[in-house]
Amino acid sequence: MAANCNDSLTTFNKQAVWGEQCVPALRRLVSLCSIYDIPLFVTACIRNDRSGSVYVNDMVSPDIKGIVLREDHIPKHLAVMRGYDVHLPDQLGCVPEMEDMDEIFLD
Repeated sequence: MAANCNDSLTTFNKQAVWGEQCVPALRRLVSLCSIYDIPLFVTACIRNDRSGSVYVNDMVSPDIKGIVLREDHIPKHLAVMRGYDVHLPDQLGCVPEMEDMDEIFLD
């Protein structure tokens, strides 16, 4: 597990509000993106405590929609979601700039 820049832990459980408020909005967003052929990847952490973090994900895949992207970052997000470790170089510090993320994920 990667080191966190902040040793404190924020504990929360937003599972109920996620189900009641966010899921309907996300369903609408995913539906619109699918209708208009907009690739999308969404992830949210809905619970966090000493036992772990719970994430939920959804997407509109460019592959399934037949969309070819010049810079498709979605497979990188999927790899992380599926449990592949990402090892950030020490020189990037706590939060890498988005343009540095490609270097992190390259083979």
